[in-house]
Amino acid sequence: MRRSPRFHVTSDAPLTVTIDVRAAGGRVCLLGGAERVFGCGEASVNNDGDTVTTLAQRLVDAFHADVFAPRVDMSQAEINSLDGSAQPTRNPLQTRFGTVPEVPAE
Repeated sequence: MRRSPRFHVTSDAPLTVTIDVRAAGGRVCLLGGAERVFGCGEASVNNDGDTVTTLAQRLVDAFHADVFAPRVDMSQAEINSLDGSAQPTRNPLQTRFGTVPEVPAE
């Protein structure tokens, strides 16, 4: 976690990363003020062949995937509005180069 480009070690940081590792796996969580949990990544030991490095990498990957994943349910927002246009809807076959040609039916 110290090598993560998203975090810097400091004593007065408003966010805290907690790491709990056990024989069966581990859990890494991002906490805010009043111990508010923003997200956690978890990984368990797959088999006896797992090395400490392998488990640590899977744990860090799971942490980054969970904590930094967008918290947007696309049913809450119209996905077409994400392209920046002011139009309420657009033709899904319309591209930057014109309308996509129709494929003849067989």
